[in-house]
Formats: sequence, C-alpha cells, structure tokens
Amino acid sequence: FEQRDRSNSTNGDRSSDGLPEISEWDHKELLANEKETIGFYITGHPLSRYADRLGMLVTADSSNLAAKSDREAIILAGIVSSIREVQTRRKETMAYVTIEDLKGSATVIFFPEIYQSCHDLLHGEEPLLVKGTVDIGEESVKVIAAEATLLAKAADKPYHSAYFTMVVDRSTADDIEALCRCLRKHVGKQDGYIKLVEGRCETVIYLGEDLKLNLNHHLKKEAEQILGIGAIQLM
Repeated sequence: FEQRDRSNSTNGDRSSDGLPEISEWDHKELLANEKETIGFYITGHPLSRYADRLGMLVTADSSNLAAKSDREAIILAGIVSSIREVQTRRKETMAYVTIEDLKGSATVIFFPEIYQSCHDLLHGEEPLLVKGTVDIGEESVKVIAAEATLLAKAADKPYHSAYFTMVVDRSTADDIEALCRCLRKHVGKQDGYIKLVEGRCETVIYLGEDLKLNLNHHLKKEAEQILGIGAIQLM
C-alpha cells in the first residue's frame, strides 16, 4: 500500500513537472488554429489589424456588392475561405474563390490567366486585396478578378495622389462647393485631381500646386459622402 502511494505520488510529480514550457501563439497563429479547428474565428479576424487602413484601400465589401452597378470597378479585401477549381473547354483551370471579409463573404471569379498568376497568393493564408469588376447575374452578384495582391503590401504603400470622380449629370453646384470645402480642410503634400465623367468622355483636372492634399481616411470618407462610395481613387 505504501509502495503504491509512493508510486502514485511519483507519477503525479513527473506529470506536472514533465510538461514542456511552450510559448504562447502569436495572434496570427492563434487565428489560423481557431479557423482550422472549429471553422471560424473567436478572438478576432485577420483583417482586424488593418481596420484603420481598410477605408483607404477598399471601395466595396461583401455587404454592399449588390448595390453596385454591373461591370463597376471595385476593390475589396479579405481572406480566402474556399476555392473551387473548374476546367474550361480549353482544358485550362479557372476558379471560384470565396473571399471572407469583416461583413461576410463574396464569390470572386478568377479566369485561367489571372488564376495562374495569383495561384500561390490564393492558396496562402495572408489577407488579400482584390481588384475587379462587379458581375450582376440573375441569381447572385459576383466579382470578376483582375488582380490580387497581399493586403499587407498594399497597406504599407504610401499614396501620392487622389482622383475624385464627378459624374456631370449627377453632380450639382452644391456638390462642387461641398467638395471644395472638404479638400481645403485636408491640405498636405499630395496631388489631387478631379475626374469629370460625361457619358463616355472623361476630363481630368489637376488641382494645382496651391491645393495639395493630406490623403487620409477622413478625407476619403468625407469626399465619399459628397460624391458616393468608390468615387475616390488613391494612387
């Protein structure tokens, strides 16, 4: 009996003392393991660390795609949650990729050439920035991809200029005055341009050396309230 007690005590000490010391997962690894284990995130979302920059980078998300016009150019950010490959008649591989963002998910179509060029990015785990056009079908709204890049790379890229699109037959004198007031509130060192769109014609007007801009999220948000979501393009 005494020998059994000593054995149990010894085993208990060895069990508690024998556990290896393992450092905590970093946030990225923690999120990846959550997704792999239970299928969704608990402690956050991979896009959360870019929250303060997303407003400068994207022009659409999964919640407002349905409000976009057919063939409208958009930029969205997210992580790849699934990929369905399809063989074309030419025996090339294209893919239907589900991109998940902070609002939900969207289906993005990658035709063979663009899918091949983005294959490694799409099969990785890093958040992506996807440029494409809206494809409004009878049953659903999808995005046809034109380009995909790492979101981290795009988020670190400095902006040098901004283009403010004004559709002539939708803009009023009040809109022009409001935009002028908005721009003068955000004076800085970057170039600004007004892009006037009338039918199929576009006229680009340089704001000049006297009206350089500080390109920030507040400027983009205020200008979009006047011109509409997606009317500001940062370069």
